[in-house]
Order: sequence, then structure tokens, then C-alpha cells
Amino acid sequence: MSSNPKINEFLQSVLHDYRQFLARSWNYRPMFGFYRQDLLNDWFQVNWEILVEYPLRRQMDDDFLLECYDSTDNDTPKLGYPEFRVILPHTPATHAIYINDQYLFNCLGTVKHGKFRMSPPFDYVHGQISHTTKIVEKFDDSVFSVGPSYLNVA
Repeated sequence: MSSNPKINEFLQSVLHDYRQFLARSWNYRPMFGFYRQDLLNDWFQVNWEILVEYPLRRQMDDDFLLECYDSTDNDTPKLGYPEFRVILPHTPATHAIYINDQYLFNCLGTVKHGKFRMSPPFDYVHGQISHTTKIVEKFDDSVFSVGPSYLNVA
């Protein structure tokens, strides 16, 4: 994980901005026809690449690419699958975001009726160590860092 406190602080800020973007723009999705899951997945991913990956890339290096945002809302994570990228499709990730230096970041959402859902207010974060070991934690209680991509640790 990144031991650079400046990068980790910047990451925290960038993720907070992405979270706010999702919450503020969520109700506008129908105006753009995002009823189909594939279009919604692309919406999450392209905004992830623009609002999270690009600012981090400017701080890190030109080869910096994050794992895909996992907007599938199911038990089949997209970690390690670059074909879900919108910009530079099929280009493997070089880095991943970690939660508490342990769990690979998947997505943001909320908990309703005891179950994680990808919906506002995006106050929870979903992560995993493996396909079976997952975490759902309050965003504000999480510490985020940059580390190796899923394929580099799998």
C-alpha cells in the first residue's frame, strides 16, 4: 500500500468527490436512458475513470490505471477484468484502491434492510480480499490507500 500520506489524503478527497457526484447525479440517470444495467455500468465506470483515476494518475505516473469500478451489485466481482474499462479498454490495471490496507475496493453504496445496495446516499464502501471474504463498512470509517492491482496480488 502507498506509504505516502499525501497520496492517501488526496485519494480520500478524490473518493469523497466521486461519492458526492454519484449522490447528486443519481436522480438524473433516467434523463439519459440509464435503465439498462450495461449503460449504468458504463456510467459508473467512465465517471470512475474521469473523477478518480485521472486525478490520481496525475499524482502518480502516466502508466497508472485503477481496477474497474465494480458496479455489478452481485457476487461476481470485476477485479482483474480490464474489458470493463471505458477509456483504454482491455488495458490491465496497474493499481487498486484498498480499504484499511487489506480489502480491495469494489464500489460505493448504502445498506438497506441489512443488505448492501448500489444507491444513494453512497455512505458505505464494499470491498473484498477474495471472492468469499468481503467487507461492507461506513465510508467515513474507512481508510483508503493505493496498492498493487488484483492481478499483481492474486
